[in-house]
Amino acid sequence: MEKYLRRCLDSLMVSDANLQCLEVLVVNDGSKDSSSQIGHEYESRYPQIFRIIDKENGNYGSCVNRGLKEAKGKYVKVLDADDYFDTSEFEKAIVFLKQNDYDLLLTDYNKVDEAGRVEKMFELPIPHNQPLEFHRLLGFSARHMHMHRIFYKTDKLRAIGYHQTEGMSYTDQEWMCEPMTTVNRFYYMDIWLYQYLVGREGQTVDPTVKLRSIKQYMHAVYVMTEFYEHYKGDTDHKKYIWHRLEGQLWEVYRPMLCETKNLDLEALFEFDSRIRELSPDIYKLGDIYKIGKVRIVTLWRKYRYTNSFIIVPLLYDFVVVIRKAKTFLMSKHENF
Repeated sequence: MEKYLRRCLDSLMVSDANLQCLEVLVVNDGSKDSSSQIGHEYESRYPQIFRIIDKENGNYGSCVNRGLKEAKGKYVKVLDADDYFDTSEFEKAIVFLKQNDYDLLLTDYNKVDEAGRVEKMFELPIPHNQPLEFHRLLGFSARHMHMHRIFYKTDKLRAIGYHQTEGMSYTDQEWMCEPMTTVNRFYYMDIWLYQYLVGREGQTVDPTVKLRSIKQYMHAVYVMTEFYEHYKGDTDHKKYIWHRLEGQLWEVYRPMLCETKNLDLEALFEFDSRIRELSPDIYKLGDIYKIGKVRIVTLWRKYRYTNSFIIVPLLYDFVVVIRKAKTFLMSKHENF
């Protein structure tokens, strides 16, 4: 991350009045480049703000766990080293957190390219700038919750003994699952804080990389499914986890059944069987996924074909093209 780390850390340099409220833990996960050196440079210049933690490589979850263990702040937020904040928006978030007390603070975020150009803006369909109860996060908001939005209360995560899976990728999905059960009241600020870089070579969100590492993604889904099955809390938080899994299962079935031709589906057979064992309730989610009117997972479960029928990806591509055409025509009509 040496190419991106300075931009990331510079984006946290708010005004002196708010900088004193900030603690930045730079967790160096066994990197072999100059990331540690860069982190120590910032620590030397701003020892009251930055602290470098050098550790052996343990992947994403181990960094979150170490940060939670050592964090002193009232709130905690994860920032990936290749991403950065809009500094002026971060200033607003700090001022708000100094003056208010909520279980969760949400913000909006942008997807940006290497040059910092905004490619897409992400917003939830719930009210901004007012106190909200947890039930407002059910449905679409639960399925589209991302770590880029979230400030949690540190003590609440410690109180439930939160521990993220270590040694593999895609465990950021866990960050939007169990910790959400600590939330009752939250606030959704109308600021575009997090700048999420997409397009870097080797990035885990790259479809090719994701498909190659699909078993790691599956493991994250297993963890969330087990948590759902054993969770004994209130109905709204249980529903939230259900909606999260509704989105995450489709992130496994869709690329394997719909987006890749002639793929060996042995891993998907194992995944499908494991989900059925862990939670019959979550297993039933497979019956709701459709391409057009075709219940694609139900069809696959019935015929158990070992490689994707070429007609399935073609049908998926056709439906995607039709939807894009409708969106384009609607935008043209609105502009007219």
